[in-house]
Amino acid sequence: MSKLEQIPPPETISLHEFTAALHASLVAGGMSPAQIEKDVEETVAAFRIPVRKALDNPAPDGGKQKSAA
Repeated sequence: MSKLEQIPPPETISLHEFTAALHASLVAGGMSPAQIEKDVEETVAAFRIPVRKALDNPAPDGGKQKSAA
């Protein structure tokens, strides 16, 4: 079992606990704290634009999805 598989699912612990466990796992796996910080910044930046667009332009139906039933 890998170190990442040992981290409890995020829905079972707080975000702070999950983040701390993930960080510890990455450091234990050989990633430097600087590399982790850089990767996190790049990941956040990649999601920031689509999230901002979604917040600025909500779906006309209020985000409700139509079922295909």
